[in-house]
Amino acid sequence: MAWIFSKLTNSNFGPMNQHVSIFSPQNETFEKSLKMAESLSKTDLIPDSFKGKPGNILIAMELAQRAGDSPLMIMQNMQIINGNPGFKAQYINAKINDAGYKITYEEGTDGEVKEKKIPNLYCRVIAEKNGQKFIGPRVDIRMAVEEGWYDRKMSKWPNMPEVMLVNRAVTFWAKKFEPGIGLGFPTAEEAEDTPIKNSVIADINADLSPSMAYSSGIEDAELEETQKEDEDDNII
Repeated sequence: MAWIFSKLTNSNFGPMNQHVSIFSPQNETFEKSLKMAESLSKTDLIPDSFKGKPGNILIAMELAQRAGDSPLMIMQNMQIINGNPGFKAQYINAKINDAGYKITYEEGTDGEVKEKKIPNLYCRVIAEKNGQKFIGPRVDIRMAVEEGWYDRKMSKWPNMPEVMLVNRAVTFWAKKFEPGIGLGFPTAEEAEDTPIKNSVIADINADLSPSMAYSSGIEDAELEETQKEDEDDNII
C-alpha cells in the first residue's frame, strides 16, 4: 500500500509547485488513476466519505499530489460537507509545524459577551521561524456570536469553545501567512459554520461519463437533497 501511494505522490510537489493534474488532458494516466481509485474505494481503511466513491478518491489523489502528502493522509484529514472538501484544522496545524514554525497560543478572557452572559474567551496563534514572529488574527467568542457560528444548529461552540477558538485561530493564521497550506479550501470547521452552496464534488462528477459518475458514488438522492437545501436557503 505504501508503495502504491508513493507512486501517486511526488515529495517534490508542494502547494505552490507545478504539476500535471490528474484531470488534465495532458495526463495519460487518468484511466490508471481511476482504476486505482476504484480499488481503494473498496477498502475499510478509509473514511466513509470515500468508501465506494472513486470520484472522491480521485480528488484526494489530486490534492495529495499538490500538497506532497499521501492520498491516505489527505483522506484521513478531510471532511466533505455539503459536497465541499475541507481539511481538518489539526491537519493545517501539522502542516504549519512541518513548514518549520514553532506555534504558541495566546489565550485569555476579555470581558463578557453580554447577550449570552458568558465570558469572552479569545485565542491568537503566534508562530516563530528563523527568529521572526508571525502574529495571527485574534478570534473570540464575541466574533463567533456576531458571525452566527455560535448559534448555528448543532454548533460545537457552546460545548467546546476553547477547542473551536484554537481551530479557528489556526485557520486564520494559515490564511494570513501560509495560504497555500490549505490549497484554497476552507477548513472542515469553517464549512460547518458557514456552509458553501456550490458543490465541488458534484461539479467534477457532472463532467464524468454516466458510468464513471455512477461509480463515483455521488448518488442522485444526495444531489437532490443538496439542491433542496439550496432552495430552502434561497426562500429564507
